[in-house]
Amino acid sequence: MRNFCYIQQIERLLSIENADKIEIAKIKGWNIVVEKGVYKPGDTCVYFEIDSFIPESIPFFSFLSKYSHVKTDATGLRGYVIKTVKLRGVVSQGLIVPLDELIDKGLLEYRQYWLEEGVSDQLGIKLYERPENPTLRVQPGGSFPSFIPKTDVDRLQNHIEYFDTLKDMQFEVTEKLDGTSCTIYYWGNDGFSCQGVCSRNYDVSYTENVYTAIEKKYNIIDRIKRTARNLAIQGEIVGPGIQNNLYRLTTHAFYVFDIYDIDKKTHLSPVERLEVFHLLNSVDTSPLLQHVPVVFTICHAFKDAFTNMEDALDFAARTLPCSKITPSWTTVEGFVFKSIGLDAKHDRVTFKVINNEYLLNSKFVGLRF
Repeated sequence: MRNFCYIQQIERLLSIENADKIEIAKIKGWNIVVEKGVYKPGDTCVYFEIDSFIPESIPFFSFLSKYSHVKTDATGLRGYVIKTVKLRGVVSQGLIVPLDELIDKGLLEYRQYWLEEGVSDQLGIKLYERPENPTLRVQPGGSFPSFIPKTDVDRLQNHIEYFDTLKDMQFEVTEKLDGTSCTIYYWGNDGFSCQGVCSRNYDVSYTENVYTAIEKKYNIIDRIKRTARNLAIQGEIVGPGIQNNLYRLTTHAFYVFDIYDIDKKTHLSPVERLEVFHLLNSVDTSPLLQHVPVVFTICHAFKDAFTNMEDALDFAARTLPCSKITPSWTTVEGFVFKSIGLDAKHDRVTFKVINNEYLLNSKFVGLRF
C-alpha cells in the first residue's frame, strides 16, 4: 500500500515576494509554504502528501483545527485533510513536520530512518476517502476484489525522475473526470464464474445503488461475457448527486478509463483498450458505452507537453478551456497519462497532473505556522 507520509529532506528554500514570515520549502516536485527560519536545506522531516487524512484523536495535530473544520471519512473517522492552499500568490501542497519533533512527542519511535521511508502506519495516517454520497444509496458491502487493482493514480509531483528517465516514452492523455469510480468485472473458467460491481473501495453488487444501476443501464457484465475474455471495466460515473454534478448532466453516465485483463493480470494498453472498448459496444449497442475524452492519442509528454514541473502544471491549467464532457464546466480537473509501451521494468507508467485552480476551489488544511 502506498504511503502518504514519509521521511524527506528539505531540498532548498525559496523566498516569497513581499512575505517576511513565510517561505517555500521544496520537496520532490512539491512546494510547501512554511514559517520562515524554522527549516534549512538538508533538514530531515516527515512530509504529508495532499489528501492525507490525519485523525482528530492525535492531540499533536490539533493546530490544524485553526485552518479547517474536522471532516468525516468513509469509515466514520473524524480528522483533517491535507489539501492545496494559496498564500501570497504561492500554491502550497502538503504539510511538513520535523522528524525530531514527532520522535520527541512519542509519535514515532526513536531510531534511524531512511529517506523515503513510509511512516503512515506508525502515525495512523491514510488517504482521505470521502463518505459515500447518501444519494447513491450504497450500503456496506463486501471487500474490493483482491485480484483487481483499485483505480488510484499517483501525481506527477511524486515522480520528478520521469522528467529525465521518460523523455522518449509516448503517452495517451485523457481528461480526468470528477465523479465516482466504478469497477465492473466478470471472470469465468471451467464452469466456475464470478462477477461483481464495485465502488471505489467496496463490492456493492447485492444492493440497489448508482453503481449497480449503471451496470444494468449499459448491460456491462453481459458485454464482457460476449467478448469471451475475463475483464474488469473501470470508469467514472458522473451526473446528478455526484460531486455537485459539475457537468450539469440530467442522467448518470459511465465513462470508461481502464480495462484490466484478469487472466493476464495487466491493464490493457491504450491501443488495445480502445479496441476492446469498441468491441464491447459492437456486441450490445443500447445504450452505447462512453470513453473518457482522449486529449492526445500519442504524446511525448516530457518533450512535447512539458519539460519541468512548472510546465506540467501550466499544461493542466491551460490545455482545455472547458471539459470535453460539457462546455459549461470551465475548470478542468486535470489529465491522466498512460504509457503506450512499457518501461525498463516492463511495467506501464501512469500518472496524473491536476489543475491547481481546480484544487483551490475549496478550502482545505495545509498549513503549520
